[in-house]
Amino acid sequence: MLYIENNSKFEIKTEKIESVYQYVLDKFIKSNEKEINVFIETGDIIKNLNYKYRGNNKATDVLSFKYSSDLPILGDIIIDIEVANKQKGNNSLEEEMQILFLHGFLHLLGYDHIKTSDAIEMNRIENEIYIKIIKES
Repeated sequence: MLYIENNSKFEIKTEKIESVYQYVLDKFIKSNEKEINVFIETGDIIKNLNYKYRGNNKATDVLSFKYSSDLPILGDIIIDIEVANKQKGNNSLEEEMQILFLHGFLHLLGYDHIKTSDAIEMNRIENEIYIKIIKES
């Protein structure tokens, strides 16, 4: 189950995020037993979370918080829509939100980009899903 809470003034078509969720769910989890909460935020909320949990006193585009495997919730994804809007380039805001959600979701599944080899694998998966789901929608 996917729960999306938009705490911003921006209107977002949640169907776009839901399509990425369903694709990744089908490809990697093959079950609807785990819930993901997505919070779309603005202002200092993500900056404060980034400082509290990562020691970085700056805004960032997306943070993921994985829950214990004993819980029915896989985790939370927090997206700063203002940062997303600034960095979207030629993408629409919806596309950028899909990309950030995908990135956060992969973190919840255990993918990371700290080591170069892990970054290459995560980037490969992101690009594959981007081409199949985001660019086609």
